[in-house]
Amino acid sequence: MLEAVAARGRRLLLVGPADPSLDLRRFVDLVGRPTVTWTGRRPATELPSLLAGTTVGLTPYADTAFNRASHPLKTLEYLAAGRPVVATPLPAVADLGCPYVATAATPSTFADAVDRALDAPADAATSAACQAFARQHDWDVRADALLALLGDGSARAAGAAGAAGAAGALTRAGR
Repeated sequence: MLEAVAARGRRLLLVGPADPSLDLRRFVDLVGRPTVTWTGRRPATELPSLLAGTTVGLTPYADTAFNRASHPLKTLEYLAAGRPVVATPLPAVADLGCPYVATAATPSTFADAVDRALDAPADAATSAACQAFARQHDWDVRADALLALLGDGSARAAGAAGAAGAAGALTRAGR
């Protein structure tokens, strides 16, 4: 999918280590293109500045059992940075139901979706809407939802304090 996007002359910023399962020749060809920048692994502290230089986030995950069972954290991170996303149509992405995430299943349709996202006018309202959507899925909101499902009417802070105490007890018991 990234090859299809790069073949259209779109600039790509790839961050992270090369996956050893990749076809090395294809990877070297991809990162050797003049429109592709590969940073390799970067500390988490550098990610906000790297994301600031992007327009659209891409999550082209392979359709594997692992990815079908995974939560699209990277997609939410792009949204939190105010970026619309193009992703493969995995169940968790569909479950998000986010209007700022376009999905596509083939290299050609993925590249088409990237073209549409890049051609759409970038504005502060879209960026704010992406960020607002991402905030609905932050850890505090998820913790509150879990406590509600568990029937715990106490405040999240009390739940967090209890969890911290339990973790501390497990640590001491494990020594």
